[in-house]
Amino acid sequence: MMAAICGIIGGAVDITDRKEHEARIHLLMRELTHRSRNLLSVIQAIGRQSAASSVSTDDFLERFGARLQSLAESQDLLVRDSWKGASMRELVRSQLGHYSDLEGSQIELEGDTVTVGPDAAQHIGMALHELATNAAKYGALSSPEGKVRIHWKLVPDGNGGLRCHLAWQETDGPTVAPPKRRGFGHVVTKRTVAQALDGTVTLAFAPTGVCWSLDFPGDYLVGGRAVEGRFVAA
Repeated sequence: MMAAICGIIGGAVDITDRKEHEARIHLLMRELTHRSRNLLSVIQAIGRQSAASSVSTDDFLERFGARLQSLAESQDLLVRDSWKGASMRELVRSQLGHYSDLEGSQIELEGDTVTVGPDAAQHIGMALHELATNAAKYGALSSPEGKVRIHWKLVPDGNGGLRCHLAWQETDGPTVAPPKRRGFGHVVTKRTVAQALDGTVTLAFAPTGVCWSLDFPGDYLVGGRAVEGRFVAA
């Protein structure tokens, strides 16, 4: 005798949250893969350029290691804020390295509250590292009397948007002379960062100290809008 089906009990489980979580993970993995490839390309370029301008294996290892550390400092800032961007003030401080304790005596930082995007943070960080290294070896930070002023500000671009102006100025250090050859540091501070940020760079080796500035569009800033010439967090 066969039993008759007299009813069916059904159940439903809402898996929307799980599906959204899985989608976020896939998105993050794609982003991680993309950024990893970009980072490896940057490291390869740093290694190639460092080797070209090094006079010995030890010299190469020192230069390459310091530049990788600079890159790591920028990455740490970005990871801390989930790759949304990095504070300009923290980015500058991270690239001063062993000389950050001179802030307030030989180093002056001044600027608006600005957050730059991941790509901008990486390239600005590399440029600041080269400037700091040069200042410590030959410039204002190589003598106790030398001063470095690093300042940045946001200005309207005339079209309802913003531009960011970042400047590095050395004074009271040894007399400066233009370098006889253009190495990796010159390429990064003068050409690479300008191309990466669609910006404009000026670099002058004045006798009184190195002067460097970078002007770039607000497209590389994180979340904000212009209100009567001021930068307001979005």
